[in-house]
Amino acid sequence: MGEKFFCLLPPGHPLEGKEGIESFRLGGEIPPGQGQFMIDLCPEKTHKKRALFRYLARLQWPIISDLSLNGALLLHREFETLAGSFALAFYTPTRTYEFYAANDLARTHMEAFLNLCALKGQRVSNPGLGFHFPRTIAMIVNEAYFFLEEGRVLREDMDRAMVHGLNYPLGPFAWAEKIGKRHILGLLEELHRVTGDIRYRPAVLLQEEALA
Repeated sequence: MGEKFFCLLPPGHPLEGKEGIESFRLGGEIPPGQGQFMIDLCPEKTHKKRALFRYLARLQWPIISDLSLNGALLLHREFETLAGSFALAFYTPTRTYEFYAANDLARTHMEAFLNLCALKGQRVSNPGLGFHFPRTIAMIVNEAYFFLEEGRVLREDMDRAMVHGLNYPLGPFAWAEKIGKRHILGLLEELHRVTGDIRYRPAVLLQEEALA
């Protein structure tokens, strides 16, 4: 038997039922000896993350969380039980995802988890707000939506231009479909809320499509 990973999963998550993954439901009983960390893979807004971390702190397990949509560094400073964070909610064609580990034990556990999921990890020293890759892609998608609002370009033309002109693996609209527009909107809203920077203001059309 290999290592078991104890995970809090959103409904319909692809890891549900996977060998080596033990699902946890809020309010459920945690069997003893299942592992050293609780892995939270629910991409949620920051106020929900805070409530979740306060609840999980009572269980006295260190937490590893998907903080793709959040100010990860701020949450790490706020919660001592938060030992690591991923940026797993933003699709990458290379299957390589950023992660932040507060210590080597968390790093080892996170790398083993990524390996089980057939993913690769790129450890970062500072997750910042939404990690580096998700923040960059969210801004590119948002700018594409601003152009679309101006009526100067078609979606398929912009996707083709980014793929063939800039050698991107996907165009911004195709990438938005892969990631999920709600995730992109959620990160932009968090960036705008925390920084107040106008460049993170979500395009109206993106908001409409994400919330439709």
